[in-house]
Amino acid sequence: MVSLSIIALMIAMLVPLLGRTREAAHRLMCAANLRQIGVGLCLYGGVHNERLPSTIFARGAQPRPQEMISLTTGIREDPSLPAEWDGLGWLIGDTRMFVDSTSVLFCPSHQGRHRPEFAARDLASHNLLNRIYINYHYIGDVDRARDRVRTLATDPTQALVADGMRDLTDINHQDGANVLRSDGSVHYWSDRHLLMTRSLSALGLGAVQPEPAYAAIWNELSRVKD
Repeated sequence: MVSLSIIALMIAMLVPLLGRTREAAHRLMCAANLRQIGVGLCLYGGVHNERLPSTIFARGAQPRPQEMISLTTGIREDPSLPAEWDGLGWLIGDTRMFVDSTSVLFCPSHQGRHRPEFAARDLASHNLLNRIYINYHYIGDVDRARDRVRTLATDPTQALVADGMRDLTDINHQDGANVLRSDGSVHYWSDRHLLMTRSLSALGLGAVQPEPAYAAIWNELSRVKD
């Protein structure tokens, strides 16, 4: 009985440790994914005059920054849009592949609704009718606040891609997010003040977040220090 009690106690102590170790490993894999996406953006820019991939969701009178986690416009969700790749989708849907594999578009820590197995069929068939969601959010190629087009050279500290933030289910890491900057570096942003969680929970699950809310998050992500 004593031995069983000791074993049970040891298991109780080890389980949380194993969970933290697994998350630490997943976070490193996530950072590696973002570095690969960064390489893809550089290769894309080399072919397209240093431009970043375009996104229709950054344009128009009512931009939809929450949808910049999608690889496609998805006309089934909005028939007014053209059926085409969008944002980071151009890294795999352009005239060539700019990333080695679509697997880099999915974070191993993600436990929400946008796991890779859900997107596998649409990715394999290049189905532009459905909106294909991934686990990383794109800031877009248009800086509406400064009325200019972003390029890789615009600002080396600018956050370009980060862990998902469409809604609460898209948060990959509970205490922060990996962030890819324009200079290709990746940093972990610690959400000490729960900015992202509070912002995404303010309007409820699946609600459309206002553009200023995303602008505030991206500004915070861009302040990551070495």
